[in-house]
Amino acid sequence: MRIIADAVKRFLIPGSGGFLFIVFGAGVVILNSGPFGMLLGRIWLTALLALYWLLSLPVVANALLTNLQRPYGTIRIAAEAQGAIVLVVIGNGSVHYASGAFFVNQLTRRSVHCTFEAARLYRLLDPERIVVSGGVVRPQSGAVPESELIRDQLVAFGVPADRMVLESASRNTQEQIANAADLIATHGLPSPVVVVTTAAHVPRVMRCCANRGLRAVPSVTLDLQYDDGRVGWRRWVPRAAALRGSESAMYEYLALTWAALQGR
Repeated sequence: MRIIADAVKRFLIPGSGGFLFIVFGAGVVILNSGPFGMLLGRIWLTALLALYWLLSLPVVANALLTNLQRPYGTIRIAAEAQGAIVLVVIGNGSVHYASGAFFVNQLTRRSVHCTFEAARLYRLLDPERIVVSGGVVRPQSGAVPESELIRDQLVAFGVPADRMVLESASRNTQEQIANAADLIATHGLPSPVVVVTTAAHVPRVMRCCANRGLRAVPSVTLDLQYDDGRVGWRRWVPRAAALRGSESAMYEYLALTWAALQGR
């Protein structure tokens, strides 16, 4: 099952380069398979072009993301935290670049915004503990765990390091929540907890929390937009940023579907 899931992640996310390459290649094969194939191939490639045009529109990307976030909000006042004294920060990815003896580790844009939100909530809620969750997808790469990158950035924002507990062993969302829940239980921390993640990621995170019996209050990251600030008719003009936002949303829709099929 993991092989199938990995293949879907790599090649079958609408909006991604892998999906475009595979579906376009299939269309070319169909186009050259005979008279009927020529007609079907034209329809196939036209539909592919239309799909990517739609996914690259800021208005479509925002609609896809808004639909995912709709049941969840962002904590604006302390009372909305429901008395939580624990903050859980869910990393949304990091990148590792290496050349010989030189290497650089960086948070993705989504994780940076999670860090912004965690720093804001620290000032608003003054939590007793902050659980930072995020490991390395491929340990053999030698990358620094995402949790350490988030911790270092939070320290730069004025959050005390001694309030943070790191979860650095996870490789995916399910493991992040499971490991974070275990840490919370091990340290005897009370619930509910405030969970920070992105708009696209929040439905899956909350489902995983429910499956682990972890009472969570979500706080969705602010200002993570994929429309380059476009308004009015400009939201109907294709943008590369919007395509990335649509790809992120489609990834989550497929992940939620996969979880539902597995009964999770």
